[in-house]
Amino acid sequence: YTLAIVGSGLPVLNLSGILQAEGLPALRLSSLETTLWGVPAASAHDPQRGLSCLGGIGQGTNCSQGGGLSSGVEAVPFLTMPSTCSDEPPTTAAWADSWEQPSQYIQAKSALPQMAYCERSPFSPEVLVRPETTSPETPDGIDVTIKIPQFERTIVAAPELRDATVTLPQGLVINPGVANGLQGCDATGPAGINIPTGLNSSGEPLKPGEVGPGEEVPPQGLGPEEPLLAPGHCPSESVVGSAEATTPLLDSPIEGRVYIAAPGCGGPGQGACTEQDAIDGNLYRLYVELGAGPNANGGVLLKLAATIQANPATGQLTVRLLESPQLPLSELSLHLLGGDHGLLTNPTTCGPATTTSDLKPWSAPYTLDASPSSYFNVEGCANQRPFDPGFLAGSISATAGAFSPFAFTVTRKDGEQNLVGIQVHAPLGLSAMLSSVPLCPESLASIGDCPEASRVGGSQVSVGAGSQPLRMQGNVYLTGPYEGAPFGLAIITDAVAGPLDLGRLVMRARINIDPRTAALTITSDQLPQIVLGIPLYVRGLSVTLDRPHFVFNPTSCDGKQITATIAGAQAVSVGASSQFALRGCKGLVFKPKIAASTTARTSLSIGASLDVRIAFPKAEQGTYANLARIKVDLPTHLPSRLTTLQSACAETTFNLDAAQCPSASIVGIVVAQTPLLSTGLIGPVYFVAHGRNAFPSPALVLQGDGLRLDLVGSTNINKAGVASVAFNAIPDIPLNSLELYLPRGPHSLLDADTSLCNLRRVITVKRKIAERVHGRTTSRTVQARQRAPASLPMPTELAAHNGAIVRQTAKVEVTGCITRKVKSAHRPQAR
Repeated sequence: YTLAIVGSGLPVLNLSGILQAEGLPALRLSSLETTLWGVPAASAHDPQRGLSCLGGIGQGTNCSQGGGLSSGVEAVPFLTMPSTCSDEPPTTAAWADSWEQPSQYIQAKSALPQMAYCERSPFSPEVLVRPETTSPETPDGIDVTIKIPQFERTIVAAPELRDATVTLPQGLVINPGVANGLQGCDATGPAGINIPTGLNSSGEPLKPGEVGPGEEVPPQGLGPEEPLLAPGHCPSESVVGSAEATTPLLDSPIEGRVYIAAPGCGGPGQGACTEQDAIDGNLYRLYVELGAGPNANGGVLLKLAATIQANPATGQLTVRLLESPQLPLSELSLHLLGGDHGLLTNPTTCGPATTTSDLKPWSAPYTLDASPSSYFNVEGCANQRPFDPGFLAGSISATAGAFSPFAFTVTRKDGEQNLVGIQVHAPLGLSAMLSSVPLCPESLASIGDCPEASRVGGSQVSVGAGSQPLRMQGNVYLTGPYEGAPFGLAIITDAVAGPLDLGRLVMRARINIDPRTAALTITSDQLPQIVLGIPLYVRGLSVTLDRPHFVFNPTSCDGKQITATIAGAQAVSVGASSQFALRGCKGLVFKPKIAASTTARTSLSIGASLDVRIAFPKAEQGTYANLARIKVDLPTHLPSRLTTLQSACAETTFNLDAAQCPSASIVGIVVAQTPLLSTGLIGPVYFVAHGRNAFPSPALVLQGDGLRLDLVGSTNINKAGVASVAFNAIPDIPLNSLELYLPRGPHSLLDADTSLCNLRRVITVKRKIAERVHGRTTSRTVQARQRAPASLPMPTELAAHNGAIVRQTAKVEVTGCITRKVKSAHRPQAR
């Protein structure tokens, strides 16, 4: 009788040997012993080579015929013992079922002799890191190869690689642009990596013939150009490279792919990604899937998980591949794709870029770790990187005075210095209805959680090297006081693209308002340079303030510019400008109304008063022009008070800090109402001295909602002694009214050269009287002449920012006098 037992080896999971024999004949075998020679061609096996065993039923077995043959080939090892010399001896497991109870497997185990002499295992690996390009700050592909010499002709084999820790050169960092169109591979699921666990879907150990989740090998393998033909593998949108492994166990290399893994944070049911996630390798991860062979049963499948640890401060990357299967590899190569969507970006500085490593074998600690290194040179750096940023800004609508979105964009070319800071100077008269927006509280702005009601626009941030950076959309919110400015902006971007989840990116800016011109200046904080271990290489920032009925244009069509100061990473700041032109100024309405009064009670000790109110018609934004200039000729009967002139505040003191001016220099109060703010503007009126060559003049300080405006006037006295006051630089902002109160008092600005009640004028007063005519009572209107206080003429000139001028003589009404009747020489005659 001849019994042929055919086994099939199926290297899967950790590529350990599995010998399987099926369909054994029902001969009631009591034992079966199989010996596999470690070195089949060794001469020690020649006595058994060609030996025949003959026997029959009831007879003994005779294995003495034949033998003594030489293999005739080189003696090459077939089996290697484990290289782990642990305290626990290795175990062999066997499964068997019976003809009577098929598929009901019984397991038996046997311990092998404990391994020894691991210190004799030769372990001398190499690491080679080669980029596709050596140009600085360029998206790059890179080859990482680990070579482990195999000693196939010796009695002691090289131990298998267990852990590999490879630290890439400083500056070779993750490229944010890789996220364009990229999809992270899940750990499990129909489109997940599904790393085999040795368990079936019920969580039980695999039995003979079972294929566990993730063990399916596509019929055509996993070559870098082959489509995925089996379920349970990463999608093609997550491919970031190719892989290849060479082992002495197979005739040809095992090919496969490298995938970007979905982060272990920031997803549904997970916490937000933090710097600790970047440090621990929970944020950036890779999967390596290697497969080859003509079909799933005769192929090889190898799946590995690698973590990428990113230094939050520098972005330096450390790739860790832990607990690799005990497979003798002579070479493992990972090629990460380059081009504009390359996973990595080259260093920005030239010179040697060194990779270090720590490679641990399965024979550790008896065999020491190896620490091979590799380097390449980055070439082509200039002494100082250029910096010529682009700047474009303007209103979407060019209609003067009208509401319009306002946008600005700052960009830099690839290879230039990184953007560090931006300051934009808006054109004179460009302003916003701040009263219409609930301000985002600082407690929410600082964490990027502003309410929708505070949104005033949108943003776009472009990051990454190469010609196709990653563009991320965000929102812009108006905040209260920030960094000493009355208002601020919070530019908030959810930095999530593809598998990259950098959390919420918050950029802050302050809005300063010039107290003399009301011009807006938007100054950013330092732009973020690195987030969760990824250097951003900010390529551009666009901000569009598009909230309806918020930003509006100036009412002046004079040529203007929007200017900017843009800071680079190497302490370089450059200026930039963009033309700003409007149309339709001449059609804007300008119809101010002026009224003034003074009280009759004057004296040498308290002087005289003057109250002036200028009102502007309320109209739809974009239909009226804003006040630009006021010129008033003071009534001759209200001269300036000499004692107050002598108490004027020095101009240098006023410019430095008006609060330091002497109290005697405060001569009145000014109040302005503007639709820009939810509250009015109010403040003191100072009398300011400008030196010997100029007359002292009033200065109005308006304050409210953290805003301050200084309207500094000028005084002139002509040859006739008429004093005129002009405010020639009123900001181009809408006003509902402007009121000036110059009261009487010991420090009044004005005096009276006579009793204002003695300045009389005759006025005609109409009144009704009742009389009886022909027995009937009737009423009629009669006119009577009275002496009333005279109104003081005050010539005024009001000019708008669109060039319109209104000249009129305002009448300063004198209040507080007693009106007297005028005796008439003629009496009314009764009918």
